[in-house]
Amino acid sequence: MDALSLLGPPTSKQLTQDEFDLRYSFVSSESQPREETKSTIQWIGDSLREQAYCSRNRLFDVFPSLRWLTRYGLKSDFPRDMLGSLLIASLLLPHGLVSGHLAIDDPVKGLYAIFFPQLLYILLGSSRHSSIGGISFVSLLVASSLSNSNSDVATITLLSSFFHIILWAMPPNWVLPLIPDFLLNGAYLGLLIRLVFTQIPHFIVFKDPHCQQQLSEWCLRWVWRCFGSVDPWTGLLSLCTLLLSALIHHVINPAALDRLQFTLPHELFLILISILLSYVFDFEIQGIAVLSKEKIAKTPSVEVPHLFTNLGNSLLDSISISLFLLASHLKTTRAVAMEKMHKVDRKQEAAAFALIEFPLSFLGFPPVATSIGHSQINVETARFSLVANTLACGWLMVFIVFCLPILEYLPKAVLGGILVLSFPAIPCEILHLRRVYKISKQDCICYILTALSLLLTPNLCRGFLFAIGLNIFLAAHRIFWPERWALARLDGDGRFAEESRYEGEPCDAPARILRFNAPLIFGNTDLFHDAVHEQVKLIKGQVPLGIGTRTGSLRSQVEVRLSAPLEARLSLAQSKTNLTNFVINDPSMIIQGDQPLIRCLIVDFSAISAVDTTGMYILNQVYFELHEDNVKFLFAAVNANVRDSMQAAGLFSLLPRNCFYPTLNDAVLATRAMVMPIHTSVSLNGCRDVIAVSACGSHFDVATIGTNRDNDSKGEPAQV
Repeated sequence: MDALSLLGPPTSKQLTQDEFDLRYSFVSSESQPREETKSTIQWIGDSLREQAYCSRNRLFDVFPSLRWLTRYGLKSDFPRDMLGSLLIASLLLPHGLVSGHLAIDDPVKGLYAIFFPQLLYILLGSSRHSSIGGISFVSLLVASSLSNSNSDVATITLLSSFFHIILWAMPPNWVLPLIPDFLLNGAYLGLLIRLVFTQIPHFIVFKDPHCQQQLSEWCLRWVWRCFGSVDPWTGLLSLCTLLLSALIHHVINPAALDRLQFTLPHELFLILISILLSYVFDFEIQGIAVLSKEKIAKTPSVEVPHLFTNLGNSLLDSISISLFLLASHLKTTRAVAMEKMHKVDRKQEAAAFALIEFPLSFLGFPPVATSIGHSQINVETARFSLVANTLACGWLMVFIVFCLPILEYLPKAVLGGILVLSFPAIPCEILHLRRVYKISKQDCICYILTALSLLLTPNLCRGFLFAIGLNIFLAAHRIFWPERWALARLDGDGRFAEESRYEGEPCDAPARILRFNAPLIFGNTDLFHDAVHEQVKLIKGQVPLGIGTRTGSLRSQVEVRLSAPLEARLSLAQSKTNLTNFVINDPSMIIQGDQPLIRCLIVDFSAISAVDTTGMYILNQVYFELHEDNVKFLFAAVNANVRDSMQAAGLFSLLPRNCFYPTLNDAVLATRAMVMPIHTSVSLNGCRDVIAVSACGSHFDVATIGTNRDNDSKGEPAQV
């Protein structure tokens, strides 16, 4: 006899959470296996073996450069690094001058400061390539702190070293993940605009000493008078510097890289040419500002940091500078390390900067940082090892000993032109803003607001801290206002997806499925409560289903409870009869006529990783609110940690355990069984319709009955 199932495709019985845990041997947190205790001799032996095995690895962890220095070839690698050191020195020299000029208005101190990272980074740094000492926005942050917080550079550098030690001691994933790449890109854009405005006084010089003050006060009647007093020679020199630098960077250097396999140090060429012109035409007499002779002739001396003078402002600024320095350094070095196939350790980089900045602070030098983006110095240093950086110190020392006095002829406008064109890739990031918006609107908002905060805040260090706080707020916004999705069943194999994005099959169960995509904590419990009640309004209840209209509805007379013992269900399943001859012996199984509609709400907990005490309270409240509205509240895919928290909160003593299901599919099958807990089949023999009724909740139980009958006929015990 052919039979057609009226229940649909499910072939297996749904499992509650307790049945699932029992079947697959769930281990609670209280009964976790403890480690075996070892004797003292065994513990000492294992410790010695571990020390002997890991001693070399630990040495390599503390001094990562030993991993590649042991394989360094003096004949193959050293000649290449020797030639590369000359190129690196020719690139670092103008960068040191520009960084010192921007940070503390002392180019010579900036030149001295780049010695320390080249000598010390190779000891603790984990990257095999370094561009520390290049032009970066850290110098602009230092200058902003000195002018707005009344702090001194020695204190800022020393506190930055201390904070890098703290970052080295802390777990690596605590602070720096708060500074993602899109936040740094927004900070770069805002700092670049501020940088251009700071260099305008070096490009446009007024002969009338009152013009600068009047224009800063927005006195419009002075515009024409000051326009006539602009020094043309300074403007012409600045314009030539900008044009030549842009021409060499964008046209000549790409061609030189293809033919010569290296780029030209055009910044050094511009400095030397401007010094020669200044010496010949005496720029200082012509009114063009040059470097101070006193600062050039002054040798570095020991300076004691004033830690307790204006400590609060200096501490905040130092935290901002150290975070920006390390985050921008990691972004650049990781990009290079990805190309060169090696790893960069975050903790080692923090330790390396702490080692570099500590001696700098006692000499009154500003912090040094890594050049950002695909700058020329990043490209060239990536082609050589750290040995080339160390050897470059020799060439720099030769320049300081023999050529330092010629810097007194260097025009400040040339340094400003080099500084402005040192970040050519940052404006191109604006072109990618549309793509960032499509990926994440919040990231795009953070990018724009970060740029605005650094553009409008007087103290750039505080502006960067504000940008970090803004990013934390946006991250909290994603948790406190998460996505809430109503899921639809796509097929009978347990596949579910967003109802608004997929066309699911018609639901044969009176249920709605809600997925909450965030931990259920104090900030979003009200949102969870509202989302649950919104889904409850959309549930279409179902009347308990019967067999048809030709005969009386068995479901309207008999209810077989799934919570009944399995032996009783099997005994009822084995008795098949026509509906007209069906006799009800148990009055408790008769369903009253005023039975309410069956409605269910399933919450998918697969995206809820944690629930706090407020979340426990709201779950209990929602359950009993739905219970009063005759809506069954089911929990699906609750992870073990959340169940442990529920047990600790006593939630299992308030809620029935049979409303917890291990998977979403099990919960949906349970809602279907609430509507029709009787397995029904109809014969298709063409003569007379014969209806077979079983108390099984699914075909799985029917198959189990058939197997038990076969086992009984063979004399084997039945397996239930």
